[in-house]
Amino acid sequence: MDDAEKERLMNSNENAFDDFTAISGIGPARQIWLRDTFGIHTYQELAELTVSQIESKLKAEGKIVSRKAIESWIDQARDLMPESAASEQVKERPVAGELAERLNSAGHRNGWEPFASFLVYFQTREKDQDQLAYRTLVHYMEEDRETSWPGIEVRGISAWMLGQISDLVDLPKLEEREEVEQPAPASPKAVSLPEIKIDQVRVFQPATADAPAHHLKAGQAFVGELERDRPFRLVVDIGLTGEAAGELAEQGLICLARCYEYDSRTRASALLSESPPLGLERGKLDYTFEIPDASLPHGDYRMWVVVTTMQTDLLAPDFLELPGLKVA
Repeated sequence: MDDAEKERLMNSNENAFDDFTAISGIGPARQIWLRDTFGIHTYQELAELTVSQIESKLKAEGKIVSRKAIESWIDQARDLMPESAASEQVKERPVAGELAERLNSAGHRNGWEPFASFLVYFQTREKDQDQLAYRTLVHYMEEDRETSWPGIEVRGISAWMLGQISDLVDLPKLEEREEVEQPAPASPKAVSLPEIKIDQVRVFQPATADAPAHHLKAGQAFVGELERDRPFRLVVDIGLTGEAAGELAEQGLICLARCYEYDSRTRASALLSESPPLGLERGKLDYTFEIPDASLPHGDYRMWVVVTTMQTDLLAPDFLELPGLKVA
C-alpha cells in the first residue's frame, strides 16, 4: 500500500461505520435508509433511537414494520456495541441522542416507552444596551420539527405540542384518566395571578366584511368552514380577571394575539398571523385584538388563538382552540 492510499484511508470515514446488515432484519437497502434518515453510523447510535422514532419515520414513507421487529433491531445493536470499533471514534453525541438514550433505557426498565419527545428552550440575547430579548423554542424530536415564539411562552407550548400528537392520541380520552392529580391547596395568603380570559373570537371572511362569518365563545365547539385561498381576519375579545388586574398598566405590560394553524394532512404547525402589540391601560379590563389578514389552502385544520404577554409571571395567558376547521 503506497502513501497516497494510506492517507486516503486515514481521511476516510468508512472506518467509523458499523455494518447494520449484521443485524437480523436489516439489509443493505434498510441500512442506507437508516443512515440517510437519522444520520447514524454506529451500533451505539442505532441503540439510542426509540422504537417510536423509527416507526413514525417508516409510516410517513408508507413502510410497515412491526414494533417487535424494530425493538429487535435496537436490542441487537445494543448487543453488538462491545464489538464496535466505530463507536470508539464517536466522541460527541448531540443532546437529542443523549435524551433518546435515557428515554429508551427508561422504557426497557419499567415498561414505559415514549411516543413523542419535545425539547423546550427559553433563550435570551442582548437586544439593546441594558435590554434583553427573549424567545421560546420547542423542538419535536421524532418528526424533527420546531416552532418558536417571541418572549416567554406558556400556553402556546402546550397547544402546539398537542397539535403535533393529535393524530397519535385520542385527545378527548385524556380527560378520562382513572387517577386525577389533585392540586395542592393554595396558601390562604396567596394572591392569585391576574389572567387573560378570551371571551370570543370572531372570524371575518372576506377580511373586509362588516359582519363576522363565524364567531366562537369560550367553551363552545366550533362548527364552520372557510373558503380556501381567500383572506380572512380574526377579532379577539378578551377580559382581564384577578386581583389587581386593573393595575397592570403600571408594569408597562404589552399584550398581543397570535393565531397558529395545524394542517391535519401534513401534520405541520405554523404561526399564521399575529396582532400588533397593545399596551394595557390603567383601570381597563376589556380589550380587542385584531389579527391581520391570513388565508389557508384546501384542507382540514386545527387552529389556536393565543393571547399572551412577555411577562407571564405577572399576567397568565389564555388560548382558544378551533379544533375542526375545514377550508373548502
